[in-house]
Amino acid sequence: MFACLSCNNKTYSNNINKFVFKRIIKSYSTVANNNYTTNPSMNYVINPWFITGLFDAESSFVVTILKNPRYKTGWNVQARVQIKMHEKDRILIKSIKDFFGGIGYVSKPNKNSTVEFRVSTLKDLVGVILPHFDNYSLQSKKHSDYLLFKQVVLLMLNKEHSSLEGIQKAVSIKSSLNLGLSKNLKEEFTNTIPMENLENSIKNNTIHNELHPDWIAGLLSTGESNFFIVTQKSKSDLYVSLRFSVSQHSRDLLLLESFAKFFGGGSVINYKKRPLCEFIIAKFDVIFDNVIPFFEKHPILGSKHLNFLDFKSAAYIIKNKEHFNSDGLEKILQHKKRITSLYKGTNNHIVEQGTAESDLKR
Repeated sequence: MFACLSCNNKTYSNNINKFVFKRIIKSYSTVANNNYTTNPSMNYVINPWFITGLFDAESSFVVTILKNPRYKTGWNVQARVQIKMHEKDRILIKSIKDFFGGIGYVSKPNKNSTVEFRVSTLKDLVGVILPHFDNYSLQSKKHSDYLLFKQVVLLMLNKEHSSLEGIQKAVSIKSSLNLGLSKNLKEEFTNTIPMENLENSIKNNTIHNELHPDWIAGLLSTGESNFFIVTQKSKSDLYVSLRFSVSQHSRDLLLLESFAKFFGGGSVINYKKRPLCEFIIAKFDVIFDNVIPFFEKHPILGSKHLNFLDFKSAAYIIKNKEHFNSDGLEKILQHKKRITSLYKGTNNHIVEQGTAESDLKR
């Protein structure tokens, strides 16, 4: 069963109680056949596809090329992978570090209220990060970024970056990665020919393969997903409805369109004035019969799980038609308030160590 929040006036914190978080993980994790060392205090591991889903949503594959006279070429090439979330998901970030056997670095609390996991040593990139994403490949267009990044890492492994020819090769790869080259690099390497645009040459994995449920859960444990309780006022009544949505960059339109098949409903909006597309389910039956059971079996983790619990509770109130009376409507409004406060990051509530019985009371 899942951990829960009480329905009374007690509030729950940005930092999810570690005991509760581990209970959530344990409720769905299976012992995967991988080579990663896990925290010895945990006799279970996060599904590898869940990790890939998180990275599809929030990670960056970064290549840095800087002038440095200490190197014989005059240039230093660095590669790192990083994933950043809100501070309230620090425990989730730490679980990623544990999953990868304790490698990498987790940032300390800062004024930006963000937490970051970063891996930058060549040994860890080659020995842990590349094998993971080769075996559990990214499903979004970020997969093309990873393949470019991998070329640079292997270039470094083979010490090709110790020559000017290798530096130029790294610059060519970087020119097709993320935001491309800085003004300085463009001026220094005027003969750079960008690498082939892998985004156009690589077919999206979802065209040929079914999406893995734990990948979905990982992707939607981030800010990419939203659980909304919608209220609309008329002259005499207050109407209540639910909406579940997932947003992605417009280059992942095909990926989002595959969600409709996966969840058995929904539609995709491709916004014209900004590079964004959004998958939306607003039909109650699809939410109650498909979306909620899916996340009960494959839970999202971190602070977003709290939103799901309120969303789920509201769905049961609506299903039982309790929202037609004042008590039921007030409960729904409280669930909506808590979801809104968590989205804004303004809540200062404490997560309670829920039980199966208390979870059913939500």
